[in-house]
Amino acid sequence: MGYPVVDLHCDTLTRLLSPFNRKLHVTGKRLVRGGVRIQVFALFVPGKRIKQARRTALYEHDLLERISRDWGLYIARKPEEILQENLVAVPAIEGGEIIEKNEDFYTFERLGIRYITVVWNRQNRFGDPALSPAPVHNGLSEEGRWLVKEMERFKILPDVSHASEKTFWDIVDTAHGPVIA
Repeated sequence: MGYPVVDLHCDTLTRLLSPFNRKLHVTGKRLVRGGVRIQVFALFVPGKRIKQARRTALYEHDLLERISRDWGLYIARKPEEILQENLVAVPAIEGGEIIEKNEDFYTFERLGIRYITVVWNRQNRFGDPALSPAPVHNGLSEEGRWLVKEMERFKILPDVSHASEKTFWDIVDTAHGPVIA
């Protein structure tokens, strides 16, 4: 039988929107050929303008809906659905700054978001990124602690991939469940 292949990150949706580089590493045929069972698709949050970033992320999710139909993917909207289908797409958000208020979690829960990268390569109000020349929060901010707790309440995993070392440990200390990188 073997073990299922799970890929926790691809930038396919961002590449599809790029006018410069549309060459895809991930396609439906390649997923099947590679034995991938679960593919996480990052909804990348560009720039600092929250409303524009949210529009882009929602547009990328619409794009995921379209390619899922074309590629034969099932979009898991609840954690328990991830293991129910043959080839599953799982949406995730790369850039926690898209979260403005608690109500945003209801939208992202409905879309099936399963992880959110708390900080990406730029500073945000939740914490310091790994590439920050000068930490602003000295780790995870109070708003960042709120974010991690709310993510857990909605069964959304915190992704620590781009966090500074201090932010990473603060997320680990704040979370009661698993984190991913």
